[in-house]
Amino acid sequence: HRSLQRQNDELRVRHQNLVMEMDDLRRIADKDRKSRRQSTHDDRRGVHFNTRDSATMTDPSSTDCSCLEMDVQIKNLKKQLTIKDCQINTQKKLASANPLKNDVVELRNLLKDRERDILQLQDEIRTLSLATADKRCNTCIRQQRLRGLRSDKAVGTDHEDCTKDQDQQAEPGASKKLEEAQEELRKLNDKYQQMKRLCRIRNEKIQDLVGKENESSVANHSVQQEVSQLQRQLKETEDKYATMQRMYQSKCNGGSAVKVERTVQTETRNDDMEMLRTKYEKYKTMSIALSEQVMELKRRVPSK
Repeated sequence: HRSLQRQNDELRVRHQNLVMEMDDLRRIADKDRKSRRQSTHDDRRGVHFNTRDSATMTDPSSTDCSCLEMDVQIKNLKKQLTIKDCQINTQKKLASANPLKNDVVELRNLLKDRERDILQLQDEIRTLSLATADKRCNTCIRQQRLRGLRSDKAVGTDHEDCTKDQDQQAEPGASKKLEEAQEELRKLNDKYQQMKRLCRIRNEKIQDLVGKENESSVANHSVQQEVSQLQRQLKETEDKYATMQRMYQSKCNGGSAVKVERTVQTETRNDDMEMLRTKYEKYKTMSIALSEQVMELKRRVPSK
């Protein structure tokens, strides 16, 4: 996030510098064009006095100003700046959408404070150890004077025993503080890792629920399309059945063979209508179940 902001600031500065260079180049080009017009006018003054007035065009400007290249470069920089702004906004939205953002920030600050305390305690221990190492007690000096005739080994052993006693008396408080700080730091690290795992599990669960909701929406849409198609077929079949029934009633005094054939057709149509009604009820039940499943998933997904 900080790197993107830094790149964004650099692109803004470059854009401002390029705009200033463009202004300078335009001013220089205007001055150059004006000076060329004046010099051409001075060179042709005698001709103008001796001839009639005629419309003359100024000399074309030089192509060395590279204005087109600068415009293209400015457009590219603007595109890059827009992309960086979009990336920064995306990172901000992702960071703000984290439900445990404040807890993570507090834990990080507390972790930094504990690390600072540990470093301070380590510095104090180092200072005390240096002070005790440099310090020479009067007892050791007296022992060295009394035992001057003894071997260097005995003298070294007595001196080491004295320094060890002083270190043991001076360092217990600082070492205890260091151990407490390290224990608290370990607990904070464990809590931080646990919060990270919890955030990861919640994000995965949210993604799964969103995927299931999308699948249910697609299935519900397809079922609704099939239901509407079956409704249209059922309506067409009912219309045909009503038409045939009217024709049958209008021609009820026909032959027996025609009556039997119409009876068979009517039974076939009744079977078709019954099958269509069964399919319609089945898909209607599926649609209701999918709708309830979608509503349940929406309730389970936490609002952002």
